[in-house]
Amino acid sequence: MTASPEPRSTGPSADGAADGGPADATAPRVLLPRPAGAGADLMERLRELGCAPEHHPFIELVPETDTDMREAVEDLASGAFSWLVITSCAVFDALDAFDGSDSAVARGVAWSVPEGTRVAVVGEGSAACARERGIEPDLIAHGSGKALVAQMPAPARDDARPVLFPASSAAAATVPEGLRSLGYAVRQEIAYRPRSTSIDPAVVQDLATGGYAAIVLTSSMIARLAAALPIHLSTQVVTIGAPTTAAAREAGLRVDVEAEAPTPDALARAVATALHPTEDHPA
Repeated sequence: MTASPEPRSTGPSADGAADGGPADATAPRVLLPRPAGAGADLMERLRELGCAPEHHPFIELVPETDTDMREAVEDLASGAFSWLVITSCAVFDALDAFDGSDSAVARGVAWSVPEGTRVAVVGEGSAACARERGIEPDLIAHGSGKALVAQMPAPARDDARPVLFPASSAAAATVPEGLRSLGYAVRQEIAYRPRSTSIDPAVVQDLATGGYAAIVLTSSMIARLAAALPIHLSTQVVTIGAPTTAAAREAGLRVDVEAEAPTPDALARAVATALHPTEDHPA
């Protein structure tokens, strides 16, 4: 691939980590436009590979605290659901807004998972987020929402309670439609809304001039936002999975490598493949 220009520091990332400028000026710079607070594991993996990852969020995740979500949290605590299905750590973060306080957000509502309600999550990352909150998942799907549906057991004949699926306002219909096809009743609620943020002009400039060796896209919305920016032909584009790849290509963006799974390890390997292509895996 074409050599990148000499990198320049763009300052600290939006979430306060001093990772804007690489310590090693020769290390390939990798842009991570994930939301603030996300991607620490991936950054660690990329540093281990000799890259200089930079976290500059293109979006922020805004928790939804309307009446529907409050009622869903109350119903969850009362045991109204057979399963709680969660596909990302961002949902746990959104649920944490309901901490039982008397704040204007929580309004005295506290979220909890009662005995008798099972929990299904996608990926070890989400499983770790569940455990941080004292919840041991009953099912951990490896890969995607489609994998979760494939691993879900058939509904219990003696349990007519619905499944609660809190998710992003931009979530695909894969999980709820798949669960319904299995015979579950599904209550889907918006847990958070992704919203675009202002992007550092220095980051935009470096994308346009080849200052980044790679950019990692981890959602369809981020892919569309990235596609609206000028990206140098030398910058390798890596995606987290098929939906993000499709969104990027539909928006006119070239995709060089798609991760084998939506995990930090798989994404890091995809970046390594993009930066060091082989005959089996051309960039």
